[in-house]
Amino acid sequence: MEIQTNSGPERDSSDKGGAAKGGDTFRFTVDHDRFEWPSRTILGGEIRKLGHVPLDREIYLELPGPVERIIEEDEVVDLGSPHQTAFKTRARSWKLNVQGVMLDVHAPTISVRQAIKDAGFDPTKNWIIILRVRGEPKREVGLDYVIELRTPGIEKLRLTPCEVNNGEAIAKPRREFGLLAADERFLDGLRLWWETVNDAKRRWLLVHNYPLPVGFTTNRTLLALEIPLTYPSAQIDMFYTWPALALKSGRAIDRTQVAADIQGHAFNGWSRHRGPQSTWNPESDNVATHLALVESAMLKEVGE
Repeated sequence: MEIQTNSGPERDSSDKGGAAKGGDTFRFTVDHDRFEWPSRTILGGEIRKLGHVPLDREIYLELPGPVERIIEEDEVVDLGSPHQTAFKTRARSWKLNVQGVMLDVHAPTISVRQAIKDAGFDPTKNWIIILRVRGEPKREVGLDYVIELRTPGIEKLRLTPCEVNNGEAIAKPRREFGLLAADERFLDGLRLWWETVNDAKRRWLLVHNYPLPVGFTTNRTLLALEIPLTYPSAQIDMFYTWPALALKSGRAIDRTQVAADIQGHAFNGWSRHRGPQSTWNPESDNVATHLALVESAMLKEVGE
């Protein structure tokens, strides 16, 4: 908003008195510095601009009660109303509940990894991490997910150990054949239990507790990818799940009738293949890019 000099706001830092209507202007203070404004209403953004309040500080009013009211950038403030003229500022902070530990975060975003660490938990442990946002389905997130704390309804991060046992020794994942180093780094970053197994002259990558989008009747599955002997020169094709997946809507999932027996389990193969515009490139395609295809195929089934 542009205001002409002869009618614009004036700052008088020597006058620390209260705010009132003066002539054709309305007075207010920001941290006790006094300003005048040529109309009864003003936007929060204009208060910030006139008071030279940096973006890392929030503007608020202390109301009777006592109650605090945060002034948003696009909020219209009535300078003629009681208790709406003495503005104060402070460093911004957002609250985040991490498994019962309440964090005060002084930035609008935070990574899941940093939030877990700040709450006193070990981010290197094999957690199932759920982000809860009021009014939305719960969402599983990874350590590198960045939480936007300005999102309305952010409630908490819930941590659950991936493997819970009764004290017996934890088995090591099977590694019956090797993958690309980039594949192993990617899979380890998922924080899921994964194995490579040989079965009837076929090589399988098994990803346990693979998360599914909302819309399936379960939220996890055992996912299998067949890894060709000449991978990565030969492409990874299709994917397999056990047990058979179903949609909450009751609609049948098309082209999932290919059967494969893996380690004694009857997996269902999803006939999902690359199109002519996304053919396999052994220089750039790998397990990570094929899992992107898996995720896309599953999201398509639930209409996302």
